[in-house]
Amino acid sequence: MSCITEILKIKGDRAILPILRDEKVGKAVVIEGGGHWLGFEYLITFTDLGHRCGYVAIPPGHVADKEHDRREDWDIDCHGGVTFINRKHSAKTLLGENACTDLWIGFDAAHGCDTPCIKTVEEYFGETEYVKFLKTNSYPVPKDDYASHKTFKYMERQCRKVIHQLIKMSKAA
Repeated sequence: MSCITEILKIKGDRAILPILRDEKVGKAVVIEGGGHWLGFEYLITFTDLGHRCGYVAIPPGHVADKEHDRREDWDIDCHGGVTFINRKHSAKTLLGENACTDLWIGFDAAHGCDTPCIKTVEEYFGETEYVKFLKTNSYPVPKDDYASHKTFKYMERQCRKVIHQLIKMSKAA
């Protein structure tokens, strides 16, 4: 099992679990949830900028854990493409320094016409300056499948899509 199981245990039944400010991206992040799918674990976070990120832990011994160390090596189709591949993540600090070394791959929903969810930012982080700015400076976005806020369920489906591709990758090796 990856450390995602342990992180979700800490979260428990709470709606969200705050993470210390993510120094890499310079924003506050909360863990919304995650789970298990076909032997893999996934995690979904939400940032104070109004977008979600999805992560999948690579099980030890999986071909991807051994052979791929650069984003360009991943032939994974997911929303916006793979934007994260690392053994370090701010969520892992919840378990203590160096307690978790499994490889995570991830993607985010902060591209082109991915719109922020002002309501969720306000619910999780309060009425921040960013929320005030969005409320007074928002502009209409075309209503279509591409230009939208990506929900938790959407990100969960994308994590499962990544997992299916990782399974195919291991079968092909």
